[in-house]
Amino acid sequence: MRTELPETAGAMRLAGLEVADCLQEMTGLSQDLGDGLRASARAVTAAEHGVRQGVESATSTLTDVVLPAVRRAAPAVQDTVQAALSERAELPSTLEALRASVAQLTVASRNARTGLSVVSAVGAVRAASETLAAVAGTARRQNGAA
Repeated sequence: MRTELPETAGAMRLAGLEVADCLQEMTGLSQDLGDGLRASARAVTAAEHGVRQGVESATSTLTDVVLPAVRRAAPAVQDTVQAALSERAELPSTLEALRASVAQLTVASRNARTGLSVVSAVGAVRAASETLAAVAGTARRQNGAA
């Protein structure tokens, strides 16, 4: 029994050291996991910021560029339409002239909507590009830190 007691105590000491090493390794892993979660949260925040900037940019472009251009062009379009209507009113077939004017006005309206859509798409592409650049920069910084 005297020979077994020191061996048992030695085995218990080794088991205690292994448990301590295991706990230390688990602590390191949990810190790494926490760091990864914080980095992911920063990336999501950066992406959200980029999207918000894109929306603001698109809104600004629409308000500052597109709408003023449409307002400037509206009187000329109105004058053109009125002149065309007056000219066609003198023709024998007023109904046909009216239909043609409505068709031209419809095409002009579609073209104006298309122009607004293009400006909106450009703003969205710009916002997406800024967001991707921000996320890529965050990823590079994270990879550089690791």
